[in-house]
Amino acid sequence: QASAVPAHRDEDARVGWWGRLFGERRDEALPLYNAVVTRGRAEHWYVEGAVPDTVDGRFDAIAAVLAMVLLRLETEPQAAALSAHLTERFVDDMDGQLRQMGIGDITVGKHIGKMMSMLGGRLGAYRDGLAAGDLTP
Repeated sequence: QASAVPAHRDEDARVGWWGRLFGERRDEALPLYNAVVTRGRAEHWYVEGAVPDTVDGRFDAIAAVLAMVLLRLETEPQAAALSAHLTERFVDDMDGQLRQMGIGDITVGKHIGKMMSMLGGRLGAYRDGLAAGDLTP
């Protein structure tokens, strides 16, 4: 008896399931992540905003933009997977940046944990500020 589902769709579903099981990251978040980084590297942060053009300053600017995007995605229930993939992209990017700076395998995880904690702090502060209607520094 023939299946009502075309064979290629059934195989795509199995491959997708297998990939999700083993952490395959979809590229759906890449354009959005690239846009976040582009916004975070915009000149106004460093000129008018006086953000230092250092590793820490660039992290701060990118994390600020990313936090606002993640808060926006929280308002869309169907965007949960995109939000998770976007965060994974951020972690992968920061991991690569740390390794390029010469941070070793033993301490990269600690640095990433600290960065994620700082991002989480921004999310909480921005969420509270937005809820209160107070966007002043």
